[in-house]
Amino acid sequence: MPHTPFPLPYRLATEQDIDWLLALRLRCMGDHFAAQGLAPSQEEHLARIRLRLDCARIVLHDGVPVGLFKLVTDTPIWELIQLQISPECQGLGLGSQLLHWTQDEARHAGRSVRLSVFKRNPAVRLYRRHGFKIDSQTPRTLEMLWQPE
Repeated sequence: MPHTPFPLPYRLATEQDIDWLLALRLRCMGDHFAAQGLAPSQEEHLARIRLRLDCARIVLHDGVPVGLFKLVTDTPIWELIQLQISPECQGLGLGSQLLHWTQDEARHAGRSVRLSVFKRNPAVRLYRRHGFKIDSQTPRTLEMLWQPE
């Protein structure tokens, strides 16, 4: 049971949302894949979308779906698998609200939070502002960890 209410309107994602989630993923991540020289197949995109779909929330803004938030909390270190906000709603503070809530919940549960992000993704700055630190890296990604104080 969450310690505090989820900070934004949302609905749980279902299989019926797959097409919308694929379009969101391509809009949010397409340039980042290209910058990395990656061209995932549709099957690879769909596999990533379906990964832990049970934890996926579709974020709403003015009643319209604008993002995806996928947080796994049934592991010793929580994993923020996906945080995607549609480009037209980036910069409104939605991502920060979701990260603040995640950290508050994790702190209350005595858990750390891990995420993975492309090195050249501007979201790295957002995660650093919220106290995530580089834990390890691959040639393309940063594995970042936030730990409660």
